Amino acid sequence: MSSVGGLASSDLEALRRPRLVKQAPQLITDDTSIDVSFWTLFCYLSWKDIILTVSDMSTSINDLPNEILAQILSHLDRPAPSDSKLHDQPSSFMLQNLFFDRDLKTASLVCRRWRGSILPVLFRHVVWTFDRFELSLMEETGDPASAIDFLVFLRANDLTDYVKTLTMCVEDAMGGLFSDITSSAMLMETGFANKASYSEDYNWVWSTIFEHIDPLRLTIIASPRVLAQLLSCTLFLGDAWNFSMPQHVLSLSSKDKRTALKEYKSPVATSSNQASTPESSHRKRVSCDLFTIRPWQALLLNEGSSTRVYKTYEFYLKRPPSILGALLGAEEFPNDESMIGPSIRDLSYVGIFPLSSHFNTLVQNIPRLERLFVQLVPRNDILQDVDEMRNVDLADLWMERNSAYSMLFRELFDPHPDSHWLDLRVFESGDAADKEAWDMAVQFVQSSGVKGWKVESEGVFVWDGEGGSSALFGMSHLPSQLRRMAFNGVAPLPVSSVLLYTGDATAP
Repeated sequence: MSSVGGLASSDLEALRRPRLVKQAPQLITDDTSIDVSFWTLFCYLSWKDIILTVSDMSTSINDLPNEILAQILSHLDRPAPSDSKLHDQPSSFMLQNLFFDRDLKTASLVCRRWRGSILPVLFRHVVWTFDRFELSLMEETGDPASAIDFLVFLRANDLTDYVKTLTMCVEDAMGGLFSDITSSAMLMETGFANKASYSEDYNWVWSTIFEHIDPLRLTIIASPRVLAQLLSCTLFLGDAWNFSMPQHVLSLSSKDKRTALKEYKSPVATSSNQASTPESSHRKRVSCDLFTIRPWQALLLNEGSSTRVYKTYEFYLKRPPSILGALLGAEEFPNDESMIGPSIRDLSYVGIFPLSSHFNTLVQNIPRLERLFVQLVPRNDILQDVDEMRNVDLADLWMERNSAYSMLFRELFDPHPDSHWLDLRVFESGDAADKEAWDMAVQFVQSSGVKGWKVESEGVFVWDGEGGSSALFGMSHLPSQLRRMAFNGVAPLPVSSVLLYTGDATAP
């Protein structure tokens, strides 16, 4: 007996009988009547039967409309690596797909029609890799857009409107910390060269890019020196050799264009040639348009691992090569004005065991935010890397981690009346909470009669009070907007942080 989709031919014949169709009851779904006999047949048919039916009609995929073809091919797409890897150890290869998933690219080679349908999907996430010395050559052409290869391709293929993210991987062919001989860098001698002041205007890069594309996220992967060059700020290099930080990540993003434009209020324009202070007459301030050229809503800075500095004598006195202070306006001229625009309300800082003195720069100069995310402990197996951990006292790593969090919680729990910490609504950490400290906090909340706060899950406190302000755990009389404090679970740490919160840390 033949069958179709598991349905015997006699069953099919029975379903075709008018008597069954006529007497079948009706199912009502959203005011739509569905005949039971038809519904039964539909449920029996499998996708295989549908494909066979299409095949019997001599219909091929090339007969489908362009819109349906594009929809089918879009299922070959995968999430962009930049969606999930920006918290990893920064490197030039961090966004490469180790599994060489090239389904979309392979399908685009089948025929011209398929390529036309796939290209808009394929170029939603663009990676632009170039050497920093190419920038001056691009500018000298007088038409940088014609010298930037990815822009030339996007414009030639009408793909500029499809770009959602752009990642700039800026290489440094010369390498080395003190090999910069371009006119944009001036090393200031104070016994030895310890600072690089970049005062060349690179705003033409941002205006060129955003004149042609409008991505929701812009990411720069580059050395700290190149980042400082692109942002036209000063970078401290005196201790750079102690850290070995080849790459950092800076990422600016918005959720969507309509939300960003609705919430954004354009700041008052500032001049790129502001007067210098007397003590810094040899330098000038160049305002970086990158932070205001779009109404960015979130900023991420990933400075990678600082573990190498722990191998040096008096590591706690060292200062990393970092643009963090410049971003926050926490340094001397010309890094004394914050680059972070008022539209940015979400900040993420990632650093693997950063020195607490460096992390305190963020704590003391935090801008007005609704959400703060920090991650100070590695997610990979760097602690099991014998070469990486050679001559490192692991206790030093965890003590610096604990000190960094104690500085943060001191400001979060007991802020000053004019502190920006009072505006924070969400604090999240990519690290596990210290189990001893977490248990102590839970016990305090449950026994002290603090109202409004509850434990949502391990490592997560939430405010469930009815409106009003939430003085955090009753530890401050000031009204706070905090509604969520979340860690990435709970775990026992090699060095407990309890003493830092019980007041015994400085006891003799």
